[in-house]
Amino acid sequence: MTFLASDGATAANQVTTNRAIRTAWLLLGIALNNQFSLGGEPLPVIMDWTHPTPSAIDFTPYIDRPAGKGGHLKVRGARFVDATGKRVRFWGVNIALGATFPDKAIAPVLADDLARMGINIVRFHHLDVNWGGSLLKDDTSTTQEFDADRLDRLDFFINELKQRGIYIDFGLNVMRFYKPDDSVRDHEILGMGKAAVYFNPRLIELQQAYATQLLTHKNPYTNLEYRDEPALAIVEVLNENSIIEAWWTGRLVGRDDKGGDTWSPLPVSYAEELTTLFNDWLPTVCTPEELNGFRAEQKVADGAPIPRLANNQFWSVSRERFFVEARFLMYIESQFFKKMIRFLKEELGVKSLTVGSADHDDWITGYPHQTGLSLFDVLDGHGYWEHPEIGAKTKSKNSPMVNDPLDSTVVQFARSAMQGKPFTISEVNHPFPHEFACEGYPVLTAYALLQDWDGINWFDWEYGRLRPAGVGVQPYGWFDVSNDPVKLACLVSSALMWHRGDVKSARATFSRSLSSEQIAETLLMNNGQQRPYFMPGFPKSLALRQRSNWVIGPSTTTEFPPEVDNTDLRSDTRQLRWRHQLNAGMRQNGLVTINTPRTQAAIGFVSSAPVELGHLSLKLNNQFASIMLISIEDQPIPEAPRLLLTLGSKSTNTGFAWEADQHTVANWGTGPSLVEPIVGQLTLTGLAPESIYKVVPATPLAQPLETPSAPPEALTVNNAGELVLHLDPEPYVAYLLLKQ
Repeated sequence: MTFLASDGATAANQVTTNRAIRTAWLLLGIALNNQFSLGGEPLPVIMDWTHPTPSAIDFTPYIDRPAGKGGHLKVRGARFVDATGKRVRFWGVNIALGATFPDKAIAPVLADDLARMGINIVRFHHLDVNWGGSLLKDDTSTTQEFDADRLDRLDFFINELKQRGIYIDFGLNVMRFYKPDDSVRDHEILGMGKAAVYFNPRLIELQQAYATQLLTHKNPYTNLEYRDEPALAIVEVLNENSIIEAWWTGRLVGRDDKGGDTWSPLPVSYAEELTTLFNDWLPTVCTPEELNGFRAEQKVADGAPIPRLANNQFWSVSRERFFVEARFLMYIESQFFKKMIRFLKEELGVKSLTVGSADHDDWITGYPHQTGLSLFDVLDGHGYWEHPEIGAKTKSKNSPMVNDPLDSTVVQFARSAMQGKPFTISEVNHPFPHEFACEGYPVLTAYALLQDWDGINWFDWEYGRLRPAGVGVQPYGWFDVSNDPVKLACLVSSALMWHRGDVKSARATFSRSLSSEQIAETLLMNNGQQRPYFMPGFPKSLALRQRSNWVIGPSTTTEFPPEVDNTDLRSDTRQLRWRHQLNAGMRQNGLVTINTPRTQAAIGFVSSAPVELGHLSLKLNNQFASIMLISIEDQPIPEAPRLLLTLGSKSTNTGFAWEADQHTVANWGTGPSLVEPIVGQLTLTGLAPESIYKVVPATPLAQPLETPSAPPEALTVNNAGELVLHLDPEPYVAYLLLKQ
């Protein structure tokens, strides 16, 4: 890179990257005809977790240490607050399976890694699986014993996180497959027991025993039981589990013909148990005449049990018959949730905030399930942009989210936020293989700030430095964050934007009000056309313009805000803009821009239209990118002594290839990562030309690299007196601009 020196002279530093090596990687990257469609010469970028230089960003002003200092978090005014009343907003990752139990030599540096990226919460996921490393012992015939060594490593790791200001989120029932001596009926075909855990006494008993075993365990490194641990911010009862969803998807009709897995239907014996509960409940809400009418409708004898409905019968019975079963399933969920809240809070004395489960299926209505979830302290959502189909072969729709704002993760999550409750997103990602993943972090972060949401936990960290030797050349998995240099760079920049609240919350808020009758009515809209709000006439674009949430109350069906031109959506703060269908033809070229005093960004098809923000304009060769310019200090960009420039682009595995359809994976590839370089010009407007900047390549974690490694680019001054940064093809995803 060429620097504009303080005396006006230029000092060139040549790249140390060997061009022959780069060419070799290029040949590997294009060996197959249907490779990832990188726009330029793909360059290898290895995530080096041993790099010792501190990050240029200091997150300590935004994260108090230790986590829980002064006491447990509370909810006040639909926000998290600490013991002093200061708002706490979560920025986190999921850590799952074996990664939750790092060796004690690694745990402190792993905690350091997370802290330097602004992480202040870790959601420990899959602690109860029977494979891949979990709290449960492997060599027993029950799921009721913890592995002592793994528990000790988890305790140690949690203490390291706590000391760095990182809170904890525990999920209780995630992916537990029962064993022969658990005394669980039909365990071999029950699978995870989704839906059954709501009503079967033995499964409820086992859930409570697991919660007791974990939450009354004393961590020897903190000397606190987890139920008393102020760093344990959230306890989740269930993961992605709704009996109403199971009803809609046909999993409540008993079948014994499928081996138990995640989404197994209820075994016949459990289906019969649920039918008995249904018939015991019906006389408490229906008259004898109504019950006889239901029997006649379903052609069963007087006095006989009333069969429950299969999902192919929903439209062939009366509305009264449909809705009474919907009410029953909502009752089952709410009774279970009340029981678990009482058990956790009153019997165990857990002081952490609680979550019931996550609203996680935007293709069906979430309101009936959320009615029960609203009993808890916090509402939560899960969602992925185009979650891959994972089977014998991986398939991905692989389309850019910026081209589909009304179906974006922002709109999907906005359906879940409820008035008067903190709202968090505990799972989200643009899973690999996805060519446009660099859009995910900055777009969701910016709009989550507009919505004033309370937390994001990206899924998932995976192994990072926990990999054995050769960590830098590990291929991506579906959900990896720690191996992906582009996602990591976007994560760090977005973290600073998040913690500072660079995007203002919306000026206006609209609350959708649904009566109990409307909530049940939405179940009959599950045809995909009304997703995700299931309120005909409600403008899907509203969440991209102002705040949106919902509340149980009188109907607002005919009182919706008007729809607007969806090809150019602006937030009411005027800081966010989402444009798509920019070309006269059929091709969509979406573009999201962020324009605030401390953060300026362009995400999407950056070559499709002029990008001119307050202090940043682009002229790039790349078709698609995520460009973020952010002030490292709290000053506005022109006044900041240090700026971070993040260059997000397409990235993939070496040798990755699609089949001819461009959606089915033909070759997963290997490490290292190949990243499309950003090429072109960035004009920094409004920065005084006398401000002399040094441009330093940085790691994805914003750690400055040695200047001799800098690429041959130039920082010049144009005729208008503006600074122009010339970007050449180099293997860097971040740069620091430092005032001399």
